[in-house]
Amino acid sequence: MLRQNRTYLWTLWSIAFVQLVLFLYYVKMTTVFGLFYDMADWLLDYARYLGDGDLAGYLWSPHYEHRLAITRLVLLADIKLFGGVSYPFVGVSLCCVAFVATALLSAVNSGVSAEIPSRIVTFLIIMLIFNPAVGVACSVPIYDNYPHAIGLAAAALYFFDGEDTHGRGRPFRRALALFAAAGSGLGSAVGLLIWPILLWAAWRGRLAGRWIAATTVCGGTYIVLYVHGYSLAQFDASLAHADIFWSVAHLRKIPQYFLLYMGLPWSHDPRLLLPGEMLGGLMTLLIAAVIIRRGITGPPGGLRERTEVGLLIFVLGTAVLASFGRSDIVDLSGKIYAPIKYTVFLSVGHASLAATALPWIARWWELPERRRALQLASLLLGGLLVAQQIGMGEAAAAKAASVNATIARFMVGQRDDDMSRGIIHLAGGIADDALKFEQTARIYDFRP
Repeated sequence: MLRQNRTYLWTLWSIAFVQLVLFLYYVKMTTVFGLFYDMADWLLDYARYLGDGDLAGYLWSPHYEHRLAITRLVLLADIKLFGGVSYPFVGVSLCCVAFVATALLSAVNSGVSAEIPSRIVTFLIIMLIFNPAVGVACSVPIYDNYPHAIGLAAAALYFFDGEDTHGRGRPFRRALALFAAAGSGLGSAVGLLIWPILLWAAWRGRLAGRWIAATTVCGGTYIVLYVHGYSLAQFDASLAHADIFWSVAHLRKIPQYFLLYMGLPWSHDPRLLLPGEMLGGLMTLLIAAVIIRRGITGPPGGLRERTEVGLLIFVLGTAVLASFGRSDIVDLSGKIYAPIKYTVFLSVGHASLAATALPWIARWWELPERRRALQLASLLLGGLLVAQQIGMGEAAAAKAASVNATIARFMVGQRDDDMSRGIIHLAGGIADDALKFEQTARIYDFRP
């Protein structure tokens, strides 16, 4: 039996190693360089900062509904240190994703005596987080705000110690959690979700009233400052027009988009639309059940609950926000769709669900008649996820090559309508102005 277990675990780690190697390979193959849409806006923001020297204004000024201070800091470092190579965007995003995985793995293995079941869950977390859709969120600079937001949200949950944690470092860790929560909002506006989740964590962790009050004041003040000066139209044009928002046609889109979002990455493929929506509905039910059972009615669960359930609440919150704010986004055929870049959130949701399954996996492992089925199921799932990594990775690599080729054509002076379809920001001459700035500043494609 011991030998069989060693062989089984060796096989699991071999599959996980292949998954990680393929993940890094496709991150490299899907990296997009140059003036890919929002990058032009970011460069012009940087040019204005060089002109007026207002660093605070540069970092805090909104980009649509977001305040992308972290992205702008990465851009500044990329230019100042390297002349513009894009790789710092990839590196910072990968670090954020790696921290999410580390936080979940640390939570899973905290105080766990069931060695092999915890390793099975560790395997599942690695396989589910490090997939090609998450790789694209890291390899394409204009998608990097999503890894920033989820990475810092995970940090906030991880460090927000409850009263069950002992040691003199608790106040420092909690203060660090509040700073991480603020940073999550500076990755993306969805990061604002972490503040009410921290209040839930404070309640579940039985924190003293002063910490609940401090979290409430910090979060409330931060959110008010964040949205100050915003209009509803910045979040979704329909929100600014009650007649459009409350129309039957628009209201019908909201639950449809919610299921599309929750079914990512599979629902992004038109051929898998119905199965994707069904999986989205299943994901919703599972997450809701775990939140109620583990996060409300059950006894407080410390670090494991705070990290796993907190991330599930965050993921569900992103789905609600996207359903109200993005349900009017359509593809070229006029059908609503959920962009693949949002999969970074759903992948964390999948991994968090796997983490919450540890007690069940531990019980099944103790039953000889179920142990073999559990081994076969985990190996089969691992093989399917490796196959998905290759299939989706190749498709993403081909798409990235096409995008890079379009950018290359733009750089040599070609202009056509296809470029403006989500690749080059031609409207208002933004991309052309950014190109001129690159030439003048001798950065990115024109660095020495």
